[in-house]
Amino acid sequence: MARNNGIVMITIPPHSSHKLQRLDRGVYGPFKAYLSTSFKNWHLTNPGRTIKVYDIASISGTAYRLAFTPSNILSGFSSSGLWPINLNIFSDHEFHPSSVSDKPHPDMSVESSAGPSNICSPTEANRSTPSVSLEEIRPFPKAEIRKDSRKGGKSGKSRILTDTPEKKFEEVT
Repeated sequence: MARNNGIVMITIPPHSSHKLQRLDRGVYGPFKAYLSTSFKNWHLTNPGRTIKVYDIASISGTAYRLAFTPSNILSGFSSSGLWPINLNIFSDHEFHPSSVSDKPHPDMSVESSAGPSNICSPTEANRSTPSVSLEEIRPFPKAEIRKDSRKGGKSGKSRILTDTPEKKFEEVT
C-alpha cells in the first residue's frame, strides 16, 4: 500500500540507532573525555577548592574548543556512514536482534498457519488497497486519567533563594 502511494519506508535494525548518532560519535564523546580531563586538571591546580558555577565556563570552554572542531564533526558523519554514504555500516550480525520481532504478536488471532487473516501478502497488496488501518490492527495504548496528588493541600510558594532579600535574611540568622 505504501509503495503504491509513493511512500518509501526506511528502517534501521533494532538496537543500532547509536551508530547513526553523528554528534554522539564524533563530537559529544570526545567532548566528555576532554571535559573530564579539564575537570581533573582544574582539581590538580586548585587543591581543596570546589568548582563554582563561575568556573564552569572556563573549564568547559577548553574542552569545547578541542572537541567541536570541523574534523570531529565530519568524522561523525563518516563514522555513521551518512557521508560519504557507506552502505556496509551495518554488518549482518547487527540484524540478528530484529529476528525476535518477526514472531506474530500473541494478542492477534491466527486462523491459519499462514499468519493473521487481516494481513495481505505482497502480491495481494499490489492488487487491491486494504481498508484496514493500523489502529484497527493494534489499537494505540491509552493513558490513564491523572489523579490529583496534592490531597487537598495548599499550593506552595516558590522563591529563588539566591535573591538579595533571601540572602540577607540567611546571613542575619
